[in-house]
Amino acid sequence: MKATIGILGVFSILLGFEPQNALADPPPPSFDLYFSDNAAIWSPFEDFLACETELGTTLCLELFNVVCDGRGSCTGDGELSLSGNLDGLFTGPVTAKSRCTRREEQGTRPVCQAKFKIEAEGSLTDGLTTCTGSIIMAVNGPVDLGGFYDGKARGRLDLVCAGRRARESLTGLFQYTVNPPTPWSLNVQVSQDGRKLEGTATDSLGFSYTAKGNYSDRNDESRITLKGETDSASKGAKVMLKDLTTTGPSVTGGTAKISVQGNRSTAEIGP
Repeated sequence: MKATIGILGVFSILLGFEPQNALADPPPPSFDLYFSDNAAIWSPFEDFLACETELGTTLCLELFNVVCDGRGSCTGDGELSLSGNLDGLFTGPVTAKSRCTRREEQGTRPVCQAKFKIEAEGSLTDGLTTCTGSIIMAVNGPVDLGGFYDGKARGRLDLVCAGRRARESLTGLFQYTVNPPTPWSLNVQVSQDGRKLEGTATDSLGFSYTAKGNYSDRNDESRITLKGETDSASKGAKVMLKDLTTTGPSVTGGTAKISVQGNRSTAEIGP
């Protein structure tokens, strides 16, 4: 009997046969992932309202309808209002961009670098004379871990007052506390063809993705790359799911490397 087993073993080696392991669990066809804490999304321009008072006049800057793409480039509308010794209102389009990085050891390093530019037209008055014209202003600065934005503003004011043209440079500060980071979720749908995985994904931020990857039954792990769909606002968003493990219908482990809406972070995936 021992000789028989030995002979069969020799034939297996010669013919290249290997013992077959029991198949492990591939990723389910649909699964959800939830991200919070260090993987939450910072949106520095959402509900932006900051004011500065100088020489008896308060200047407030408010941003509306700001929409950001997968890379963190944003567009929206802005309003500059003056009250006090001067009264006025200037409105116009806004372009903006933010880069936010969450590290395991953040220390005193900023969470985000956020900048935007407004090109607004309108009028102001001192109660006697009314001036019309435009304001172009750019604001740039860091956001710290507590959410405080230290925005420094530079710009130009062009006005026509009673037939006379005036141009002035503007500098100032727009400091305020941004909204806290937003937890978000991701739904992934994949189909399996051998080791190959393909599908789509959507997230609660409004982005959609194509999904491609592979599954290793030897390691019982999957690797899936989600890329924001091209020719849409989702372009530039990317999530890499690595060492993804599954038990039955549940994803039980892995790592997500996130680059979404200008936010970069790494999150551990658990049950």
